[in-house]
Amino acid sequence: MSKHIPVLLNEVIEALNIQPGGSFVDGTLGCAGHSKAILEKAGPEGCLIGIDRDKEILEFAKESLQEQEGSSVCVWGNYKDMKKILENEKTNQVDGILLDLGVSSFQIDTRERGFSFMQDAELDMRMNPNEGESVQDLLHRISEKELADILYEYADERRSRRIAKLIVEKRKKKAITRTSELAELAIKAYGRRGKSHPATRTFQALRIAVNNELENLHTFFQNSLSCLKPKGRLCIISYHSLEDRAVKLQFREWAKEKSCELITKKPIVPNISEVKVNNRSRSAKMRICEKL
Repeated sequence: MSKHIPVLLNEVIEALNIQPGGSFVDGTLGCAGHSKAILEKAGPEGCLIGIDRDKEILEFAKESLQEQEGSSVCVWGNYKDMKKILENEKTNQVDGILLDLGVSSFQIDTRERGFSFMQDAELDMRMNPNEGESVQDLLHRISEKELADILYEYADERRSRRIAKLIVEKRKKKAITRTSELAELAIKAYGRRGKSHPATRTFQALRIAVNNELENLHTFFQNSLSCLKPKGRLCIISYHSLEDRAVKLQFREWAKEKSCELITKKPIVPNISEVKVNNRSRSAKMRICEKL
């Protein structure tokens, strides 16, 4: 298990306004870094329900949380189904909900999961390897136009058409099954390496697509406030502009309806010290609202 550094940890604990004996949901449990700190703050009477799509990482989180005071339940599932999960756990409402969107360090660093262009592996990228189609399946199925649209809409890839064309030409000769093969096509489309790796946006867009990341977020919004007690807080950390925009617009809509109060008018971002220690936190943005 790679070393896990929870993003904006101190800011999350402050944002959730944790009181002794409080109840919380971590909808993206991961390695339980945030959850352990939440339980520590909530004390021996505190309780937490952790949800994750990744069964492998869930087992690690479960062991990690057993060392912590307070009660915890780890559920294999998708945060979009939070209301149903809470009902199954005989819980109606909680004091706070955290979502830390994006890919965990464990998933990125586990070569076999196929999330990273930095190491060769089977091209997969599913957060739940038991569900849905992999990236290689997606690349085999969709049209050149559909692929270009995904690259542009989900990652603002300015060379989306060129990359899509190269992928389609390649797959006519041989199926694209390796992360290195996909990365090489992105490099070819750019002709040279710039400040960031040419495959960065391509990998981001395809990961978002196969995991239905934006659809899951919008489904979650439909019932999320009903899962919170009055004065309960919802804290969401996002890592790319599409997610952050979706969160910002939803929070504003709720505030306009007088359903919640915006705790943050502008997103909270990591300070320079945190980014130096954990470079993967550099694009994180956290927004908070409180149910009225």
